[in-house]
Amino acid sequence: MVRLCFCASAPSPIIISAEAGLLSLAEVDIPVIEVTSVADVMAAYEFLTESEDAKQYKTLCLDSISEIGEVLLAEYKKLNKDPRAAYGQLNDDMASLIRSFRDIKGKHVYFSAKQARLAEDDSGLVYFKASMPGKTLLNSLPYFFDEVFVMNLGKLEDGTVYRYLQTGKTLRHGDCKDRSGKLDVVEKPDLTYIFNKIAGIEEPVNKSENKDKSEDETKTKTKRKSNMATLPLKYNSEGNKEGLTDFTALPAGEYPMVISKSQYKETKAKTGHYLQLQLKVISGKNKGRLLFENLNLDNPNPIAVEIANKTLNSICQACDKVGVEDSEELHNIPMIVTLKVDPASATQPASNSATSYKPHNGVEVEDLPETPASTNAAPTKAKKLPWER
Repeated sequence: MVRLCFCASAPSPIIISAEAGLLSLAEVDIPVIEVTSVADVMAAYEFLTESEDAKQYKTLCLDSISEIGEVLLAEYKKLNKDPRAAYGQLNDDMASLIRSFRDIKGKHVYFSAKQARLAEDDSGLVYFKASMPGKTLLNSLPYFFDEVFVMNLGKLEDGTVYRYLQTGKTLRHGDCKDRSGKLDVVEKPDLTYIFNKIAGIEEPVNKSENKDKSEDETKTKTKRKSNMATLPLKYNSEGNKEGLTDFTALPAGEYPMVISKSQYKETKAKTGHYLQLQLKVISGKNKGRLLFENLNLDNPNPIAVEIANKTLNSICQACDKVGVEDSEELHNIPMIVTLKVDPASATQPASNSATSYKPHNGVEVEDLPETPASTNAAPTKAKKLPWER
């Protein structure tokens, strides 16, 4: 179990576990408090806050909050004939439990959770959340915490698979966040490292590592210098219009296009996120022309979200995709896009916007551009792990 091994990376940890399997900790000397009832959870809290023995532990790991919720719910269902009353009691008690453990002073507190796989009703887009019994807890859980991460897998250029922590929102993991502002989007899966980085404590580096780093920096500077060239004469671009991209509006009509790039971005107001799609014309006299579509999937305006979901649903259908986990799955699939011309205003020239997306199977493979890496995916072309660069 990866998350239990992850607990072992924390400073002086103790685990409060509702999980049945602890085999992954067989070779690691970490104390575990097993909880199978509400009374066990209360006794664990009392021990950790009042016992002298508990002072030796610096990190409290609750594994997993999903299982603890299920343990409490099973007990409440036995006490309540009405299941709704059981869920109501669970919501109240879990909120109190989370706050109580989270706010224990002088300790690092880490909560793990199972992962729930969900799908949008309109678009079929697959996304993930921390799993909890009941819809109320499922949706409210991220708001209890300042730091919400997901453990993912990445792959290096040589095929080596590694684990990493994702600390920022993506299309599939919209609850990830780092309120400290100290972490990179991709981080090393080490709790001591994470705690120290948030606190501004630098990791100790030995002399040999400093020497290697210095040599790497020298090589980088040399490489940059070798990639530069002094022109024999001052270049004058006046009168030379070749190479300029045409940004004038395309005539209204249908165009064979593919999604060539995609990125999940935060809005300028920092109140939501949108999926930016770059579409490219792949044949005809306008081949290579670009169109940008922004889908407000996470926005305070419910109408904007509804329009975005309907548009994404149309795109998925045009690409013959039902369950999409990453926007990269929509890349380079030919479709027919109907464009209209939006008239020029006092400050903006005329532009295009898409009015419909339809399937298209008549485009040759050689017409398709190379697939770029999606910004929702982990870095895959690196000789070193992201945090070692």
